Amino acid sequence: MRFLNVVAFYMAKSLLQLLPMLCMLALVSCRQTKVSEHRPEPVQTEKDTLQPDTLLVQEDAEQEEEYKYMDSDFDDFMFTFVRNNRLQRQRVKYPLHFVTPQTDSTLYYLNCREEFAFLNDDFFTILYGSSEQIEEVKEIAGDSVSVERIDLNTSSVNTYDFRRMDGKWMLTGIHQVPVGENELSDFLSFYTRFSTDSIYQHSRIAQPLRFGMMDPEDEGNYIEGTLDAQQWFAFCPEVPGGVISNIRYGQHYSATQVVLQKCEMASGMEEVFSFQRFPDGWMLVSYEN
Repeated sequence: MRFLNVVAFYMAKSLLQLLPMLCMLALVSCRQTKVSEHRPEPVQTEKDTLQPDTLLVQEDAEQEEEYKYMDSDFDDFMFTFVRNNRLQRQRVKYPLHFVTPQTDSTLYYLNCREEFAFLNDDFFTILYGSSEQIEEVKEIAGDSVSVERIDLNTSSVNTYDFRRMDGKWMLTGIHQVPVGENELSDFLSFYTRFSTDSIYQHSRIAQPLRFGMMDPEDEGNYIEGTLDAQQWFAFCPEVPGGVISNIRYGQHYSATQVVLQKCEMASGMEEVFSFQRFPDGWMLVSYEN
């Protein structure tokens, strides 16, 4: 009997020592239960229920809808293409026909970001056969457009051929030629020097030079007039040089007139330099901003 009393005494003592710990566990349990009772159920969206493959198909379908609008206008396509890695992977038709003066081969990979870096500058240029073509040529552009990278420093031209196939613009070929074999070789030889030699440029400005520009004090007013060579350099627009671009929508050129359009990427502003060939060579005859 005495043994049982001793056992009961020590059991009671052990329970008293454990009591604070049991109370604390009970408190934590109640608190967790209370928090879980008020925790909102996660909202499950339709996207959460889709499998990864289904998501990719859905994203591709959404992308294709966006591309349909873009493919209706080559400019929209081109300036998305040069910045969009995914579109570049989809819109190069491999094997890609690649022609140089030395070789005729095929490419199975093209680093488009590097190849089209010349269109990631602040501006791009287009060459026309007349000022009227600026408004007309995009209207007659068909399913074949070429983009030229004209390197005035190395006298070379890379031409990138695009075709609209099944409603989608695709890069189908590249060919490289010296400037001397380009249709505009005579003008480009002149323009290379015109854009780098200020003394020569001064001598090739028509006297007087026609100009037109928006009134900086009144955007609704267009100013037209003439400048002499000295006023031209005081006015000093930046003449594109180095590497320039040309987008061939189907415009035709003559041996006596070339119009260079400079298009600002960010602002959308345009400058137009009109050149004419006289018996003694090419001259800048008008400038519009």
